[in-house]
Parts: sequence; structure tokens; C-alpha cells
Amino acid sequence: MLREVEYESLITNEGADRFIAKLKARYAAFVQERLEGEERVTIIESVMMQDVISVAHMLGMDLGKLRHLALSLQRLLEPLNPRLIYYYHVDVEGQWRFICGIRGNEWGPVKLHTDEDFREAGEVWSRSQAFVRGVIDEWMIPKLIIENRDYRWVENTERVELLVAEL
Repeated sequence: MLREVEYESLITNEGADRFIAKLKARYAAFVQERLEGEERVTIIESVMMQDVISVAHMLGMDLGKLRHLALSLQRLLEPLNPRLIYYYHVDVEGQWRFICGIRGNEWGPVKLHTDEDFREAGEVWSRSQAFVRGVIDEWMIPKLIIENRDYRWVENTERVELLVAEL
């Protein structure tokens, strides 16, 4: 999303502010493009919201700035009349093990091999997921939050289909 921009740090105000300004500009351009298009429904993958917020959280952005960024992104997306489907993993370490059981232990930025790797990934992602969940809970739009406990994909798919049918 922001490949051509390098960030020294999201811990510093300058680095965080530069990241925030670029990201908000990209979101605004995306929304404007969608509003001018003919499509009635726009599907946005989790990378656009959850992953952006999670990565900024993991890279140490000030939580006040991060909360403000998340709320700003939500406001930017509101003209699209969004509906949200959010998967929240109760056992994050278990989810990493499940995903790696399907994809393998190395894909994209992920390289998880030892029990310690999985424990650490679970702890880090749990903290960022909790932050994202708080922001999602506050967003006053129609949403479906699926707390993934038992990998009930058939049941989860049915719940998603019901939400989509309401569009």
C-alpha cells in the first residue's frame, strides 16, 4: 500500500506523522475512486484496516496517535457505507499453528518453526488484536464479529452469507 515510502520509525512523532499522512491520503483517494466507480459493493480485505493498525501497533506507534489514526480511517471509509466482518482469534498461538499447518512455516514475512516462535507470535499478535478489537467494537457500523474458537468454517460462512444478503 505504501511501498515507495520508507519509514525510519513509527515510534517517533515525525515518522508516525509521515506514515499517518501518507496512509490517510491513500485511503481518501481509494474512497473517492470507489465512489466514482459503478460498483455497488466494495470488498476490502483485512490488510487495509486490521493489518495496517496491527503493524503500526507492533512497531510501537504511540497508542493515542494510533487510536486517532484508526478512527480517522473509519471516518474516511464511512461514505462507502461499510459493513464489517471481523474474525477475532481466541487462541492466537493456536491460529498461527493452524495457518502454518496449511501454508507451511515460511510465507510472506512469517517464519515460525519452534514452540518459542509460535508463543512469541501469539503474544505479539494477541496484544495488537486486542487493540484492533477495541477500535472495531467502537465503530458504529453494521458488523459481524466472529470469535474463532473451534474453526467452525461452515457455520461462520453461513453467518457471513446472512450479513452479505442484507446488502
